[in-house]
Amino acid sequence: MLFPDFPCHPLLFCEIVDRKWGQHFLIDKNIARKIIRAANLEPGDTVLEIGPGRGVLTEEILSHQAKVIAVEIDNQLVQKLKQKFKNYIEENKLKVIACDFLKLDLAKFFAPYPVLKIVANIPYYITGRILRKIYNFKNWKRAVLLLQKEVAQRLKATPGTKEYGILSVATQVYTRVEIVGFASPKVFRPQPKVTSAIVRLERLPEPLIKPEEEKGFFHLLHIAFGQRRKILINNLSRSLNCSKVKLEKIFASSGLGANIRAENLSIADFVKLNRFL
Repeated sequence: MLFPDFPCHPLLFCEIVDRKWGQHFLIDKNIARKIIRAANLEPGDTVLEIGPGRGVLTEEILSHQAKVIAVEIDNQLVQKLKQKFKNYIEENKLKVIACDFLKLDLAKFFAPYPVLKIVANIPYYITGRILRKIYNFKNWKRAVLLLQKEVAQRLKATPGTKEYGILSVATQVYTRVEIVGFASPKVFRPQPKVTSAIVRLERLPEPLIKPEEEKGFFHLLHIAFGQRRKILINNLSRSLNCSKVKLEKIFASSGLGANIRAENLSIADFVKLNRFL
């Protein structure tokens, strides 16, 4: 999969706290239970937990008789988790991996686990990079993530709204998105300045684009949303060095008006337009 770097909203970088890795630890067990219910865990499931922190979510996952592979970058937290869940580790129900998730070769490491569920309280400042890595990884069917509310709304956004953009299209090409609920800053330590959202992503059986279309598709998205308020044909003509007359014919063949803007194209429109281009 050739999923590119998509632009991250400035707010994705605003909540770095004094701790080295910028964590906001979940402390509310009711929110943890809500996240686990959204994951529809069954005994014997294998769950990838990204950034377990102090283990509030980990504990809830284990209570549902699921196996957990927890990836944590903070070595101090790794040691605390190993002590806290010593019995589960000895029973081979939990593995705590001391690693930067962004540097982990997921396809290689999780090859023995063809179907995973993913649970994570994601640090705000690397949300875009984590999502991109998850989308590029195929061995999962459901992910439940605790995200900044504004980011969650962008994942689920529809054409014609101010939240709709590359992140919306990229997410919905590969998954079905649902906002399950919200979490106030009070359920974290230290408290963030914004509300969070619980998001469930169901991976589509087949992506809406074919593997050989991905590179061109995301190139098109970057051009289109680079100047989202301008007429798309003008953007494409300059970026692709293609005449407007030719593009008008392609748009007509795709069922699109010549004056349409990127923010008004549906995902199906983008897929169709990419194939004509």
